[in-house]
Amino acid sequence: MKLLYVFLLALSVSFSTFAADDVEAEQWNFEVFVGEGKVENPLIKLDDLAVNFFPSFHYYGEKFFIDNTTIGYNIFEDEQLLIDVVGAVNEDGLFYNFDKHQGYSLVNILGFRPNTGGGRDIDISGFEPIKRDVSYLAGINVAFMTEYFNSQIAILNDVTGVHGGHEVRLSFSKNVTFPWLDIFIEFGQVRKSKRLVDYYYKLKSQELSFLKDRYQAEAASNRYYKIQLDIPLSKFLTLVGLVKYTNIAEEITDSFLVDKDNYTSSFIGIRYSF
Repeated sequence: MKLLYVFLLALSVSFSTFAADDVEAEQWNFEVFVGEGKVENPLIKLDDLAVNFFPSFHYYGEKFFIDNTTIGYNIFEDEQLLIDVVGAVNEDGLFYNFDKHQGYSLVNILGFRPNTGGGRDIDISGFEPIKRDVSYLAGINVAFMTEYFNSQIAILNDVTGVHGGHEVRLSFSKNVTFPWLDIFIEFGQVRKSKRLVDYYYKLKSQELSFLKDRYQAEAASNRYYKIQLDIPLSKFLTLVGLVKYTNIAEEITDSFLVDKDNYTSSFIGIRYSF
């Protein structure tokens, strides 16, 4: 159940809702996805996350809205401009919760054994498990819409007291709708503050024990590219395909905890709406 919840959080960062303007106000919308879903984990020695089933939910009121784990309130709206107060999950902390393994530490990352074979013991009791909490961010989101593309910028600060950092999210997207197909294309950049990067990617002294870590956290910008295809099969069933590719900033990949310079989130399957 925990992994299902984490997967919903992870893909809520990736999924897009088509034709949200056509949804009636004051209405809840529930969906179930069945298929092959995967989110790669860029953290060293931790598994990717794979799920075949997960729920989704949305609510759109006159001002207030919920889109899975994103919550918002509209404070200004006209034909081209939307300004919302929003809250959203930060995805960095999710990576530490993908794996069921509870003993994640430098002991198993480095493959330490109690005895080296030469008669000398290594004290492995001082290596505390590597754990990070998921954080929730809140701030202002500004969306500018034209007939050619939509753009958004969000400035979000940690409101859960986890790391005290912030993110700046910038994106450009295009929705193309046909009678038999919806296409959503998006690319963007997420600027992560030094405090956020330091919390998630720098090893703590109690996790290092007698070892040293020369990594120095800095503000970093991840870039991503996403495409989603929706093919309606009936009033309630839709074939969905999604791929989101994220390029991880060098300021993060320099961390010992990260062993990839990119990761992919994907899903292909059926969405049932009711």
